[in-house]
Amino acid sequence: MFKSGIFVGGIFFCYFFSLAQSPKDSLIRLLNQNPPDSIAYNIFLQLGNQFQQINPDSALHFHQKAIDKAILLKDTFRIVQAMNLQIIDNYIATRHENGKKIAENLLKIIRNSSKTKPILKIEASTYNLLGLIEKEVSNFAIAIEYFFKALKINEQIADMQGQSNNFGNIGHVYFEQKDFNKASKYYQKALEIAEKYELANVTNHLISLGNVEMSLKKYETAEKYFFRALDILEKREDFYTMGACYNSIAENYESQNKLYQALEYYQKSLKIAQDIENQYAVMINLNSIGGIYLKLQNYPLAEYFLTRSLKIAKEISALENERDIQENLAQLYEKTQRPYLALQALQRHLHLKDSLSQTENIKAFLQKELQYNYEKQKLADSLKNAQEITIKNSEISRQQAEIRAKKNEQIALFGGLFSALLLAGVLYNRFRITNRQKRIIEKQKQEVETQKNIVELQKAEIEHKNQSILDSIRYAQRIQNALLPNDKEWQQVFPNSFILYQPRDIVAGDFYWLEVWNNKVFFAVADCTGHGVPGAMVSMVCSSALTKIILEENLTEPHCILERAKKIITETFAKHGEREVKDGMEIALCSFSFDKPYHLTFCGAKRPLWVLRNGEILEFEGDKMPIAQFDYSEKFSFTQHLIDLYKNDRIFLFSDGFADQFGGEKNKKIGSKNLKIWLKESASVPIQEQGKWLNEKLQNWKKHENQTDDITLIGIEIS
Repeated sequence: MFKSGIFVGGIFFCYFFSLAQSPKDSLIRLLNQNPPDSIAYNIFLQLGNQFQQINPDSALHFHQKAIDKAILLKDTFRIVQAMNLQIIDNYIATRHENGKKIAENLLKIIRNSSKTKPILKIEASTYNLLGLIEKEVSNFAIAIEYFFKALKINEQIADMQGQSNNFGNIGHVYFEQKDFNKASKYYQKALEIAEKYELANVTNHLISLGNVEMSLKKYETAEKYFFRALDILEKREDFYTMGACYNSIAENYESQNKLYQALEYYQKSLKIAQDIENQYAVMINLNSIGGIYLKLQNYPLAEYFLTRSLKIAKEISALENERDIQENLAQLYEKTQRPYLALQALQRHLHLKDSLSQTENIKAFLQKELQYNYEKQKLADSLKNAQEITIKNSEISRQQAEIRAKKNEQIALFGGLFSALLLAGVLYNRFRITNRQKRIIEKQKQEVETQKNIVELQKAEIEHKNQSILDSIRYAQRIQNALLPNDKEWQQVFPNSFILYQPRDIVAGDFYWLEVWNNKVFFAVADCTGHGVPGAMVSMVCSSALTKIILEENLTEPHCILERAKKIITETFAKHGEREVKDGMEIALCSFSFDKPYHLTFCGAKRPLWVLRNGEILEFEGDKMPIAQFDYSEKFSFTQHLIDLYKNDRIFLFSDGFADQFGGEKNKKIGSKNLKIWLKESASVPIQEQGKWLNEKLQNWKKHENQTDDITLIGIEIS
C-alpha cells in the first residue's frame, strides 16, 4: 500500500514562518550583500526549504546555517524552528536515527524554555515527526504515543492545522493495523477540520479515505475520492502529493485486475518519485510494477523491477516492504523454476513476517489511546528510587575495586624494579653486539639504496612515458566524442530513444552518427575495423567521410552514400600503402524526411535494421559486404529498403559487440537470438527504461568476463 504522505504533503509537516518564497538565485545574491543576522537567518531558512524536496543534504546544510545565526541572536524560538526543519530533512532522506537525535536535543531545549504558543507549536510538530519516524520502522505503539502527545498540545493551543495532521497520522496507524473502521473515523475527523478551515492537506485526507474504501473493496467509492483529490492537485500543480494519488489509483485498478491501467498509473507515480529523489516511494512503485509484470507472466521484467525494489528496501531498512518484496520474489523464482532462490526468498519473507508480528503492537497502542491523558508519575517515582539504589551500590563496588587496584599496583611496582635491573644487564651486552652488526648493515644498506635509486629513476621514466601515452589516448577520446552527436541534438530529433554506447577501451572503433540536411535526417550505427586506438582512427575517417558526402557532395540516397563512402575510404587507406589495405566499416544507415517521418529508407553494409512491432521483430538485412576494399563486381550497388513505420514501432541499430559478448552460465555469446528475446520481453516499458534494462541484462550476462568488443545499441520509438 502506497500510503498518503509518502510523497511529502501537509498531512505530515507544518512550517512555522510565512516569508515570500524568493528564487534561489535572488536569495544567494541577498546573502552576498552581508545582511544582518536576523535577515540572514530567514534567507537560510528559505533556501533549506526550497532544497528540501530535491536535495535533503543541501537542505540540512542551509538549515544548519540558520541554526548558527539563531545561536548568535540568542533566539530560542528560531533555534528550535530550524532544528524542527532538520528533522524533516532527515525524514525525507530516510535517515531516521539522525532525525530522532535532533528531536531529542530539540525537546531538551524546549523543556528549559518558556512555553509560548509558537514554542508549543514546534513541540507538537516534533512529537508528530517522531511518530512518523517510528511508524516508518513499524514501531506502532511508540508512534501512536507520539501522535497523541502532539494532538494534546495542538488541542491546548487550538492549532487546527496540527490537529488535522495528527488525526490523519493516527488514522494511518490504524490503517496499517487493518482496523479500517477506526482509520476511517480518524480520517473523517481530519477531513472535516481541513474542509472547515480550508487547509491545504484536504487532498491527503481524500486519498486516505479512498485507500480505506479500496481496502473494503468499495472500488467505485474509492475512485471518486482519488479523482476528487487528483482534480485539486492538478489545479495546484502539487506534484508530490499527486505521486501518492497516482499510486492509489493504480492500486485500485490492480485490485479490480485492470492490470494495464494499473501499470500506467504506477509508472506515473514512479516518475514523480524519481524526480523528487524519494527513495521510499521509488521502492514502493518498483515493487508494485514488478508485481504487475509477475501477474502478466513477463518474468524478466518482473525480476528487474523487484530486485531494484529489494535493493532500496535493504538500504533504507524498510523491513515491512522487504517482507512483501521477498514474497513476490519467492513466487517469481518458483514460476521460473529456480527452487533454491525461491526457498531463500520465502525463508526471508517468513522471518520478517514473524519478527514484525503485530499482535503486541495492537494491544500496546490501544492502551496508549485510552491512557494518553494520564501521567505515569508513580512509575516514574519507582524508577527514580531504583536508580538511586543502583547508584549507591555502584559507588561501594567502585571504592572496593580501587583498594584492590592500589594493592596490585604496589606488588607490580616492586616486581617491575627487579625485572628492570635484570633486563638492563642483558640489554647492555646485546648493545655491544648490535653496534658491530649495525656497521655491517649500514654498509649493505648504502649499496641497496644506490640500486633502489636506479630502479626508482627507471620506474619514474616508464610511468612518465605511460602517462604521456595515456594522456594522448584520452585527448583522442575527446576528439572522437566531439564527432559523436551531442545529447541535445539527438534529443531534438529523437526524444523517445536510448543510446547504449560502451567502448571496450578508452577509444572505440564503433560510432553512431547523425546529420540533418535539407529537411532530411540521416542517422547510422557503424562498426569499424579493430578497436582501441587503431579502431578509433578508422572510425574518425569513416565518420568524417559520411559527413562530407552529405554536406559537400549533397548525396541523399543511402545506397549512393554507402557506394561513395566505399570509394573514399578505400582510396584513403590505400593512398600511402604498398600492400592492399582492407580497413573500413560495417554500417546500418537510415534516412527520412521531416515531411514524411513514417517513411524510412534503410541501407546496410553487413549490419541489419530491426523493427519491433506488436511484440514481433521484423528484420531487414544489410548486404554481405563491408565499406572497405572487397572482392566483388565493380557494378555492385547496395540494396535500399523502403520501410513504412507506424506509431509505437521501435527500431534498433547496433554493432555486433552486444551479441558477441561472452558470459552466462556456460560462458557463451549472448547471440542474436537472446537479444531478440530480450527486446520482446522489455517491449512494454518506456523506451528509456528499456535501455537501462538491456544494459542491466548485459552486465549480468558478462559478470566477471572482460568486454569482448565495442558495444553500440540504439533504440528509437516512433511517436
